[in-house]
Amino acid sequence: MKSPRFLHAFLAFFLGFSLVAVSGDAALPVHKKKGEPPARKTTPHPKKSRKKGKPKRPATPPRRSRAVPREHRSPVPPPPIPVLPPFDPGTLPVVSVEMPREALDPFFRGLSALETPGGENGPARVVRVLHFGDSHVAADYWSGEIRRLLQQRFGDAGAGYVMPGRPWKYFRHALAKTLDGDGWQAVGLKEPPPDGVAGLSGVSLAPTRETPASVRAPGRNFKVTLAVGSDNAPVRLLVDDAPVDNLVVNSRWINSGGSDVALLSISNRDPLPDATRKFTVLTPPGTGTRLLGAEFTSGRNGVILDTLGLNGGRMTALEKWSPRMRRQLLQDAKPSLVIVSYGTNEIAAKKFTFEGFKADCVRVLRALREDAGGAAILVTGPADRAVKTKRGWAAMSDAERPVIRALREAAAETGCAFWDLQAAMGGEGAVLAWIRAGLAQRDGVHFTQAGYELQARMLHDRLMAIYEATRKPLPAAAADDNGVR
Repeated sequence: MKSPRFLHAFLAFFLGFSLVAVSGDAALPVHKKKGEPPARKTTPHPKKSRKKGKPKRPATPPRRSRAVPREHRSPVPPPPIPVLPPFDPGTLPVVSVEMPREALDPFFRGLSALETPGGENGPARVVRVLHFGDSHVAADYWSGEIRRLLQQRFGDAGAGYVMPGRPWKYFRHALAKTLDGDGWQAVGLKEPPPDGVAGLSGVSLAPTRETPASVRAPGRNFKVTLAVGSDNAPVRLLVDDAPVDNLVVNSRWINSGGSDVALLSISNRDPLPDATRKFTVLTPPGTGTRLLGAEFTSGRNGVILDTLGLNGGRMTALEKWSPRMRRQLLQDAKPSLVIVSYGTNEIAAKKFTFEGFKADCVRVLRALREDAGGAAILVTGPADRAVKTKRGWAAMSDAERPVIRALREAAAETGCAFWDLQAAMGGEGAVLAWIRAGLAQRDGVHFTQAGYELQARMLHDRLMAIYEATRKPLPAAAADDNGVR
């Protein structure tokens, strides 16, 4: 029998090529002709083992069709978005002041006395307006424009009440500029003071170190008011960084919140030349002394409007003073008109109830009427508000209606006048048009300076319309006893 090696050699010779036999992992030897070089051991090139053409890309999932199914397709294209007409203040509704008969007479009698000839050589006739409110009032754009319009017609009696020393970061007054105040702490901004002692704005300043609290304001006369624990409190007053002579110092003790406190007032005896000056108050810490505010008057007949707003204020902010302290401040101010502008922050209150808010308004307005000594009181409703959601702007009408209704009913029950600011803006949702016109801020709550000034003109025009319709010229002899001080 032929051996396997013989058969391998025979097949290699017959077919004309070398055959390599493999048994397990070892290669069998290849037989060649005598004198022939050994065959080279080769392996296939990796590139030759691939198929020609571009390499395949990894498989991707099939794309989903974005086409709208036929059953959901609209046969008619949607209508184009309407282009809103430009905002025209002339098209805003004329909203009258709602009031009981003769509710604003004390204010109108004072204005009439200013336009009545006579009394030029006597004390200056001053009609004073106090404007309490929230952040809409605090910036002095709204109230500042009302002040400007009234003083333009009836005379400029001065800048009025100003808080020296920058009681909060963004404090602003249109006619005065606060300075310094880094070493003074504001008391009453968020929580009522423990003893109920504060200035007309509801805030006082307590020194933490002996540093100045200053204000630059125009006027020929000034009066600085402080709350002190003794008649000999160490207080220094500088005018243009120099001591002042011929000062008048008065003090009176009152019981506020169960403790006795002296209200110290410092004023000039002789009128100063009419100019803008820097007034500075200095007092050491630890004496219990608090700065309540300063007042600047021109010495001429006219109107003073005091801006008394606090950021975040609500109607109950008018109760942060002790009853005795509030009565004393209002009696000293002798206002002819008190404007009350709250409601914006109540709209967003989480625990708001109509019954509770109305009860608060009735209680506060009754006490205010009693303490203000017969002054007219005007309540203004809140401005329209909107909130920005994921779907866009949304009006807050459901929250606004009970607030406005409570203010309107409380004003009627207490004999106060009422003016609906939201209606004057154009009604529910009107703030969106004000935003597009650049008259309101993008927060949907506050307004630009132009927006506040427009609101001021609307309210001023309504008041003047009533004044002209009811005006009765006063005899010159009676002018001093009708709404002026």
